Amino acid sequence: MSSLLIFGNGLGRSISNDFFLLEKGLEAAWNSGLVSEPQKKLISACLQDRDALIDQESSFDTVPEGEDELRKLQQVVSACDMIRQIEDQFPESGDNWLTDNGRAFPTAIRKFVHQTACYFLNRNTRGRGESVSLNLNTSFVSHLNNFLIRNTATVATLNYDDLLYDAFNDTEVFTGRRRLRDGFGAGGSFNFSQAERRQNMFGGGWYLQLHGTPLFINDANGEPRKLTRRDHQNKIAQEDYDGTASIHLVLTNVNYKPAIIQSSEILKTYWEKLRLILPSATNIVLMGYGGRDNHLNDLLASYAPEASIRVVEFSNDSEEEHLARWNGILKGKVSKTYPMSNIQEFHSWAAE
Repeated sequence: MSSLLIFGNGLGRSISNDFFLLEKGLEAAWNSGLVSEPQKKLISACLQDRDALIDQESSFDTVPEGEDELRKLQQVVSACDMIRQIEDQFPESGDNWLTDNGRAFPTAIRKFVHQTACYFLNRNTRGRGESVSLNLNTSFVSHLNNFLIRNTATVATLNYDDLLYDAFNDTEVFTGRRRLRDGFGAGGSFNFSQAERRQNMFGGGWYLQLHGTPLFINDANGEPRKLTRRDHQNKIAQEDYDGTASIHLVLTNVNYKPAIIQSSEILKTYWEKLRLILPSATNIVLMGYGGRDNHLNDLLASYAPEASIRVVEFSNDSEEEHLARWNGILKGKVSKTYPMSNIQEFHSWAAE
């Protein structure tokens, strides 16, 4: 595997810095109607660094503003999950440690996380008031697709939106014999080993959604599968799917992201595949990634070949300053950086 392209939230923000802010997704989820007022109060009480406001009524209806605030919230969810597992193992005891609110709290948080991700996935519906198109520009897409069709590469994304899916859909990137595969087969079943056999037969790379998508769910039998976008929209419209089965999403404080990944069969498989790909990936491009996910930084610093990484990012730094900062983050593995005012103007996907 010679090339690995990793995309962060800067890709969406190069289209609309306002729409693709995480805070906007959190606000949309807060106002979705799927989180009750009592649950909002519990969430507000768990927000990191807002303890000083705990006695003020306003603090009980406060929208989370970013991942860093969610550390205490994740601790509470993990504690509720653990206590409920213990209670369920010993039903004969007749006593519950958790109230009804406590037992329902993890589900409420998963609904909240799911709706946040849906804000970005359903951008074409939510973005109608935008003054700009919420799509990648055609020149950027053309150069990227031509590179992927002609070269063996893997695409990994940290985002919940389907910007790249739209760019690749109905093109040879997804339909050719040497196409990118995501491990899902007929009916949306997750069969990564079968996808690996096909890749060994025909070639091609991988399409890895490293932080998940609202389309990843567990079915009634607890098996992971992927919804089509049409099925997802239909289920939302029918109000029979609200995120309660959505456990394959990473939206929490950075210290808790590895635990969420390990609890998801899909995400754990994707990150293990990424680890295996890295040592032979001599052309690694980080596009629109700000460097805040330590679990990804550690993986790149540990397994990427020397001088194999190029970084494309919105930045006003000089190239010298930018390169020094990134080599500090990734332990000297970066060969070149591109601090740009518009990262969609980058077309140099082939190794230099």
